[in-house]
Amino acid sequence: MPPGAVPPGGAQPGYPPAVPPPKKSNQTLKIVLIIIAVLAVLCCIGAIIAGAFGYRAFRDVTGPAKDTVTGYFDDLKAGNYDSAYDRLCAETQSTVTREDFVAFQSVLPAVIDYKIVGVNIHNTNGKTFATVDVRVTRERGGEVTQTVQLLKEGGKWKVCEPSA
Repeated sequence: MPPGAVPPGGAQPGYPPAVPPPKKSNQTLKIVLIIIAVLAVLCCIGAIIAGAFGYRAFRDVTGPAKDTVTGYFDDLKAGNYDSAYDRLCAETQSTVTREDFVAFQSVLPAVIDYKIVGVNIHNTNGKTFATVDVRVTRERGGEVTQTVQLLKEGGKWKVCEPSA
């Protein structure tokens, strides 16, 4: 064999054959990726739980106001104007008599359908108010969106807008 030539098998005479370098382990990368994936899943689960509790809290706050307006428009739709009058706040009842309210509602086109499309609650000067947006369909009147004002009196929501 000529000098400097490497014999078959790659070993120099008098030296053991070269050992290939060990394969680099991807074990650390795998562990890091698993930890990241677990954290991402936990964050998603946490967001879902927080969203569910947030929605429940929102519903608990706005639900009673929405229920009051639903009852009010159910009464108007059924022609139960006396019952609708009972849902009015004290201030409105002090300025509009039951008879005037019933007479006024009787001449309006009848409520055919309605849908609550928004609820907003706020506090001002120690009083709790709500505005509820309602899409109302009346006979011969088409569809309009109106905002119904509510006031919390004695722990109950009352409608403060007799023209609805």
